[in-house]
Amino acid sequence: MISSNRLKSAVRKRRSTRTYKNCSLSADDKVKLQSYIDEIKTMTGPFSTTFDTLQLIEQSTGKAEKIGTYGFIKHAPAFIVGATKNTKPHLIDYGYLFEMLILELTENNFGTVWLGGTFKRPRFDALIKDDNYFIPAITPVGYKHARHSMREYAIRKIASADSRKDFGDLFFEYPAMVSLKRTDEPRLAKALDMVRGGPSASNKQPWRIYHKKNTLHVYLKKDPKYNAMLKYDIQYLDIGIALCHLEIGLKTHDFSFKRFDEAPNIELDNHEYILSYKIKRLKH
Repeated sequence: MISSNRLKSAVRKRRSTRTYKNCSLSADDKVKLQSYIDEIKTMTGPFSTTFDTLQLIEQSTGKAEKIGTYGFIKHAPAFIVGATKNTKPHLIDYGYLFEMLILELTENNFGTVWLGGTFKRPRFDALIKDDNYFIPAITPVGYKHARHSMREYAIRKIASADSRKDFGDLFFEYPAMVSLKRTDEPRLAKALDMVRGGPSASNKQPWRIYHKKNTLHVYLKKDPKYNAMLKYDIQYLDIGIALCHLEIGLKTHDFSFKRFDEAPNIELDNHEYILSYKIKRLKH
C-alpha cells in the first residue's frame, strides 16, 4: 500500500531520468509496476475524479523506433500512460495522482520523468476509449543509467531544473500579504518545503499558498502565454503535483487536514484560486 512516509522520502530524492539502461523490464518488476498502477487506479484526487485509462506500455529496446520526445528519452523500456477529461478538476487530479505514482516508482528505484507537451501523441491514440478524454502527460519508466547524457545535462540547465524560488516568494501570510517566514511556523515550513521541491512544466513553480491561522489557501499563478501552444492548461497538472506534495508534507509533519472550497478575498493579477485546507497540529 502506498504510504505518505515512503512518498516523503521519494519527494527528496526524485530526479527526472531521460537516459535508461538499454534493457527490458524484468518479469518481477513488470508485476510490481502493474500493482502500483492498479492501486492508483482505485484512488481519487482532491476533486474526486479518477483516471479513465492508466496502463504500462512496453517497447522493444532493440528497435530504432522509439516513442520518445525530441529524441531526448534514451532506451526507455516502457511508458506509463493515462487519460482523463480536459477540465480543470480532471487535470488537477491527474497531476495529483500521476505524481503519487511517480513518487512510488522513485522510492522503488525506477527512473521516470514527466512528459507533458513534448511527446508524440499519435502513438497512444488507440488507448483512448472516448472522444471526451485525452492524454495530458506520460512518463517513461525503466532502470536509471549510471551516467546522464550531455544532452540531458543541457536540458536540465536550460530549464533551471535544479533551482527553486525562495520560500518567501511562494508562501505568504494572509491578509497581511507578506512573505511567510520559516521561523514563524517552523513545522509548517517543513511541510511547505515539500511543495517547493515539486516539479513543474519548465520549472515555473506556479503554486502560491496563503496562510491564515490554521488555514492554507492554494492558488495557481498562471502564465497567460505559457499554454498558447497546447490544447489544454498544463499548469493545472503542476498545481495537482503541488497538492500531492502539500498533503504528503502535512501528513508527515504531524498535521491533519480537511479540504474545502471557499476562496478568500484575494485579488492578484493572474492568480487563480484552487483549493483550501483547514489544518490542525497533531503534536506539540
